[in-house]
Amino acid sequence: MSGEVIPKKFGLSSLQLRDLDSDTRSFVATAVAGVVRRNMKFEISEERAAWASASGSVDLFRYTAAEWTELLIKHCFLAENSTILDIGCGAGRMAFGMSAYLGNDGSYTGFDPLEDQIAFAKEAINRPNFSFQHVDLWHRLYRPGGKINPDSFRFPAADASVDVAVSASVITHLERETAQHHLNETARVLKHKGRAFYSTFVVTPDMLPENGTVTRLFGDVRAWNPAKNEHFEWRFANRGDGFYTHSDEAGAPKNHYMADPLGDPMAYEIATFTRMVEQAGLHVVEFLPGAWCRDTYVNSYQDVFVLERP
Repeated sequence: MSGEVIPKKFGLSSLQLRDLDSDTRSFVATAVAGVVRRNMKFEISEERAAWASASGSVDLFRYTAAEWTELLIKHCFLAENSTILDIGCGAGRMAFGMSAYLGNDGSYTGFDPLEDQIAFAKEAINRPNFSFQHVDLWHRLYRPGGKINPDSFRFPAADASVDVAVSASVITHLERETAQHHLNETARVLKHKGRAFYSTFVVTPDMLPENGTVTRLFGDVRAWNPAKNEHFEWRFANRGDGFYTHSDEAGAPKNHYMADPLGDPMAYEIATFTRMVEQAGLHVVEFLPGAWCRDTYVNSYQDVFVLERP
């Protein structure tokens, strides 16, 4: 025998994952997530975990990183060599899980307007194929001094270059025009058949407000904020055309953290968000109901849309 011997590759490609039936792919994703959870290499204090993710604990920080790796394998065919764009990556909570999964031939790019969180992610995850970028985007609450217009900013990725785009609880904090721009940019950067994973709050037909304005109270007692000794409970006011903002019983704007003249987070009627997706040139592949307003935790805390570029 002559010539170079090329070792076999471990792991499944995105095409192989796509070809699996859903039960088998779920089994693979869960098994991989278990390994990822045990092999994430980082040291973080409870205080730092709360700051980095609002989770309140290292265990929950680690759990969320592994959970999203599992979900992305299962629903977006995330493979070891995938190209990933993390929209609003924060301190790298999702990146921690991916850093224990992606091989050297995969790549991850995350961007966020909060410079201190980007600095933390850079320090914590030091791999040449992982990039964290600070983008000084304006936001009415979280970055009022930002210099970049969020409605015209181009995501840091070339056209049709991304296998998987991740948007974890980002459009929950964006007004509708900015959310539409995010969807348009996601469509631009995704490859043919590339997928995006968007989490947000969704108002389904059974949740529509009886008076046409304010929904009933929703909430899961497990979603507890220990810093303030309170449970996260949600009521949303319809601001028109299926766009909602966090409110009290009378429809006045509400925010768990600060004074807010509009109400944050945002929510969308499912038909409204589907129209926005289609307007961007994407289509909804799956809708995964979240636990925030339900009795069981099956997918994740927020609702999730799995999107695909045709």
